[in-house]
Amino acid sequence: MAYTDDFDKEARSPVPDIGANEFFSIPDFSLGPDQLICPGDTLAFHVGTVGYSAVWSNGETTQSVRLALPGSYWVEVYGPCGMVRDTFSLIPSTLMTFSKDQDGDGLGDPNNSMTVCQQPTGYLTNMNDCDDSDDSIGAAPLWYKDIDNDEYSNGTSQSQCVRPNNHKLASELLSMTIDCNDMNANIHPGANELCNGLDDNCDGNIDEGIIVVTWYPDADGDGFGDGSMSMDSCGQPVGYVNNNDDCDDTDNQVTLSKTWYKDFDNDGFTDSMTVNQCMRPPFYKLGTELVGVAKDCNDLDPDIYPGAIETCNGKDDNCDGNIDEGVGPLVLLNPDYIYGDRIVCPSIGLYEYYINPVISATNYEWTYSGSIISITVMDNLVSLEFDNSSSAGFLSVTASGICASTTPISLYVTLGVASQCNYSKCAFSKIVINNGLLQSTGVLYFKAQNFIYSPAQLNQGLQYKFQAGSSIELQPGFEVSNLTVLDLNIGSCKDYLSNAINNN
Repeated sequence: MAYTDDFDKEARSPVPDIGANEFFSIPDFSLGPDQLICPGDTLAFHVGTVGYSAVWSNGETTQSVRLALPGSYWVEVYGPCGMVRDTFSLIPSTLMTFSKDQDGDGLGDPNNSMTVCQQPTGYLTNMNDCDDSDDSIGAAPLWYKDIDNDEYSNGTSQSQCVRPNNHKLASELLSMTIDCNDMNANIHPGANELCNGLDDNCDGNIDEGIIVVTWYPDADGDGFGDGSMSMDSCGQPVGYVNNNDDCDDTDNQVTLSKTWYKDFDNDGFTDSMTVNQCMRPPFYKLGTELVGVAKDCNDLDPDIYPGAIETCNGKDDNCDGNIDEGVGPLVLLNPDYIYGDRIVCPSIGLYEYYINPVISATNYEWTYSGSIISITVMDNLVSLEFDNSSSAGFLSVTASGICASTTPISLYVTLGVASQCNYSKCAFSKIVINNGLLQSTGVLYFKAQNFIYSPAQLNQGLQYKFQAGSSIELQPGFEVSNLTVLDLNIGSCKDYLSNAINNN
């Protein structure tokens, strides 16, 4: 600390040397460096200069003060020749434990320590020396916990000289950090995964790779399970079996379920689909209820099954893998004959012919070898229109289907001569039949463009031919328009219509 006097500004000795022309010197002192202060401690400070006055930053004016709180402080010391000011700080500190380093190896003795705020000389902050009297024996080793002694640690460690219980050195372990259950020696990385609901190999998964089986309770102990309840497990639970075949789990005399065969179309053959259960499922039969267990190739069609008769339908009726095999030609209903007139009159014009329907036929091909105005085909029916330019010819028809065609059959048609076609013609705009019989005493034709109601014997838009003495019964409501009646007998065509017909 520097000081001066007020007389000549020259340096003076701190010891007063009072003479005739001299003043007292300026005080020269210091409270030292900043200091640490621990909680609860009190530090004393003294200016140490007799005959001088002091003023402290806390307001005291004594030579000495006792301070207990951290903070910045100052003191002013006054003498005859001037004033000196010193500042210092009390720095807060905490209690720390320091260990003696007797052998100077840089490691503290854990058995020789003190707890203070400031580090004493010869003491260290570590307590790692396992023998403080021998500098060749150093720090304590790091020990890893291995409670289950499986040579895998869960990562918990501590450093000390003596081995703690259930701890090992790193060199004694296979791993220091990855035992996921240090209380079970069977659980560690690399262990075999078992069916136990645990993560045996510490990979984060439980029972992975283990086959899971569905188990059923066996309350009556007959070895057959109740299918109404189940549980999935990789191991067999007590009181459970791996089948659900018991039809009554309260009675050990009732056991296996039945095998049911599906027969959806109820033709006595199955499509080989089966279920095993106690109650009959819909569309299923027992084996004893079937004609045979041969595979039904179409369980939606009762006409298709093994041994069925193959028909011409584009299907494998008998389930032998072939379609329509062995099916013969199409059959005409007897007699094989074209029905219709062999002699036609051009003046009549329109004639109708037909054959009986052919089984399995999908098409009828009609041809006429002579000249005609038109030919109109309606399956097994055909209409031929003749005029004076027409000529005789063969009317032929062939029926065909998926599997075969019929042999063509023919009818030779000739045009009648004048004596065969002499007739009178009557035309009516409309005829309404109340009720009764339409009769003819000779050969009579009639045709119409429209029939509002027609008995089964009449065909709309075609013609009907009466032989002498023939008749048909007409029901009320029969009505035709643009009717033409052709009488092959000379005379009035009206004579051949009974009075049951109203002419309009």
